[in-house]
Amino acid sequence: MPGVGKTQIILQFTAEYRKMHPGRHVFFLDATEKENLVQGFQTMHKLIRLPREPHQDVIIEVVRQWLVQHEKWLLLVDNVVRSDIVRPF
Repeated sequence: MPGVGKTQIILQFTAEYRKMHPGRHVFFLDATEKENLVQGFQTMHKLIRLPREPHQDVIIEVVRQWLVQHEKWLLLVDNVVRSDIVRPF
């Protein structure tokens, strides 16, 4: 359903969420392509200041483990056109 304003709704929700929950992590991923998701996980890795990892697969797994082990975060995934791109993440 491109072009109906979903991204704008997500951005509005995110702004309200941050006001209501200061100090919580909010992550926004673009799922248009697999490469965008990988880049998003790399950005998340830097933002939460995890130890440096040499390979993107390790970075993705470390971030996933961090999400499992922590509370008080919100992960928004936008532009999901194909679920097979997002599912492995």
